[in-house]
Amino acid sequence: MKTNKFAFLISTILITSLLLPLPAVSVDAADKKSRFFDVTLMTPIGNVAREKAGQIIARDLEKIGIGVNLRYMEFATLANHWKSGGANGTLFDDGGFDMLILQTSMFATIDPVGFYRAFASDQFPKSGKNYTRYINPEFDKYAYKALVTVDDQERWNLVQEAEKLIYNDLPTIPLWHPAYFHGVRSDVKFPEYKDPEDWWAYSFRWAKREIKGKTKKDMTLRERTLIYAQPSDLDAFIPGYRASGYSLFATGYTVFDSLIHQTDAPYFRGPKEQRGPQPALAENWDVSIDGKIWTMNLRKKATWHDGTPFTADDVIFTYDLIVNKDALYESEAFIKEVGITWKKIDKYTVEFTSEKYNPLFSSEFLTRHILPKHLFSKVPPQDLMKSDYNTGKKVVGNGPWVFDEYKPAEYLKLKANDNYYGGRPEFDYLIVKFIPQAASAWYALKTGDIDVTNHMYGFSRELDDANSDPNIYAVIDPLTAIQNIQINAEHPILSNIWVRRAISLASNRDVMVKVISNGLGVAAQQHLPPWSPGFAPDLEPMAYDLNEAKKMMVKAGYNYDDVTIKGPK
Repeated sequence: MKTNKFAFLISTILITSLLLPLPAVSVDAADKKSRFFDVTLMTPIGNVAREKAGQIIARDLEKIGIGVNLRYMEFATLANHWKSGGANGTLFDDGGFDMLILQTSMFATIDPVGFYRAFASDQFPKSGKNYTRYINPEFDKYAYKALVTVDDQERWNLVQEAEKLIYNDLPTIPLWHPAYFHGVRSDVKFPEYKDPEDWWAYSFRWAKREIKGKTKKDMTLRERTLIYAQPSDLDAFIPGYRASGYSLFATGYTVFDSLIHQTDAPYFRGPKEQRGPQPALAENWDVSIDGKIWTMNLRKKATWHDGTPFTADDVIFTYDLIVNKDALYESEAFIKEVGITWKKIDKYTVEFTSEKYNPLFSSEFLTRHILPKHLFSKVPPQDLMKSDYNTGKKVVGNGPWVFDEYKPAEYLKLKANDNYYGGRPEFDYLIVKFIPQAASAWYALKTGDIDVTNHMYGFSRELDDANSDPNIYAVIDPLTAIQNIQINAEHPILSNIWVRRAISLASNRDVMVKVISNGLGVAAQQHLPPWSPGFAPDLEPMAYDLNEAKKMMVKAGYNYDDVTIKGPK
């Protein structure tokens, strides 16, 4: 018994020492001989797992001669650095980034579009999501072909070839696939298969509070208000300008709507009839026999929040904006690759025609959020990004929730849309609170100050608490995303492939999953998860090996005789 207690004590000390906050990761100028160079690694405040992962990575990189300046930042600030670096190639000292830890969702479980957007050379911001500025013509060839390949098996074979290139080049370094969960108050209920796992913030339109002995008319204002917490403020209000998923959760799934809805969670659970496109602003549609012509029949009772009727003109305006280079709105690459054109048939009918049949047409093209022409057309396209419509001063959509009030860094308040075509939400108000710290958000959930937490807090050890507390429950998300190190390809040192491979080999993925995430999630073997059809089975799992990492540094041109560092010989 004493031996077991002693072993437990030692293991506890080791784990605790690993996770203790660091006073500073980089060393003083007088100790320059302990490393070859310094880089800045940013990680967002609010996700405990990413904060601790940053510490582990920083400690291990020091052991191979890489000094790390670890910076914790509010996500909005970090996102500005990320967007600047992605758009201009600027490094951290100039407002961009060197490296940062981020979660990305490439959705390569049902189609390869997200994978293409993340790494294709024509997907640099502001019109794309290749924030690392990675360029590989061979990857582009496979990715482009996958987008227009009809045969399902052939398409995923192409994605696997693209994955092999990313695996070798490491524009980003995959760490682990997290299994996050939403914490929910027990009196907040969702219909089956329409909870946050399947529908994210879309699900709030169906949520309702059930209190024994009370009808809705007996409830207080607080009880008729759903309060949802997320770690960060919004970086944009118009969906096509957002870089952060937090903006999408707060407004894209609540204030705005699209022609169809499509989520990937039904591919993991739920009835098969929920898979694929679901009607939204388009009530129904007709598809030609060859799959190249989609005729969308729009809802005649849908309106904008200011009372203006929704019509085909809004649809035409939105897609015209996407291909308007002055607007820098979303990505037009898929449109170009497939050769899509559109025209108005009548007030409530729009026809889309593609030169090539593409099985991703609905998921990639028809899910774009529709914008109000009667308002946005009055703003020059080049000014729309900086207009009041994108900064929270004037927000007009057509979704189930209507903009009410916004206080930056505090909250966004929405009210139920009485005229929503899909039916008025059960709650009268939806408040999105910005709570950066995970511990604070969890305490607020426990005390009833909030009702739902965003899954991006990275809760793991709290799952036991959720399972034992009768006042809360957990909704676990499927493992579709990946935590990774984003690397700026314009960095004069990090652009060296051997340095990137050294960083990958110095990343202890197993510890990140077992210790930081409490076993929730799996260590990344490559960029796509094993259950994705794009996963390349013949690639070796990514290893943790500091000696091999040093060999990579030698190949990069660094001489360990020139420095004195801690770590394995």
